[in-house]
Amino acid sequence: MIDLEPISVLRMGADEWNAWRRKIRDRLPGAQRSSCERKLDGLFDTLTTTAFPVNDTLSGVEAQGWKLDGIDFSGMDLRGADFESCKLRGARFQKAILRGVNFRYANLAEANFQGADLSDSDFTGADLFSADFRGAVLSTSELANATLTSAVFSVGACRVV
Repeated sequence: MIDLEPISVLRMGADEWNAWRRKIRDRLPGAQRSSCERKLDGLFDTLTTTAFPVNDTLSGVEAQGWKLDGIDFSGMDLRGADFESCKLRGARFQKAILRGVNFRYANLAEANFQGADLSDSDFTGADLFSADFRGAVLSTSELANATLTSAVFSVGACRVV
């Protein structure tokens, strides 16, 4: 079940969301805060710590068409989320779990997906200009008709199927 407080903050936009995340993070003891920053192993199945004292997942959230430029979703679990036609320019998704996310026709220019698990995600028609996918898992993700100009991928991370 999705915690409604994060959803209501998310609807206010990126500035309010990012400020709320900082406020929550600042309440955590130092040991928990540093654990939020540690690198994830394998295909992110080993993630057992939470980034926030509230529910750190927005899996399945439906946010079609929302304007969330500059939002920080780093380290969050957004499995199955629907961001179709969203404005997510400059969004941060580092080390996030994004399996099966719908990014169809979203503006993700300059987004940072470093170390994220994007397995089975759909980027059909998305604007990925200058997006950073270094260290990201993109297995069986759909990139048909996506704008990939200046996008950055890890060497050897991509294969044509």
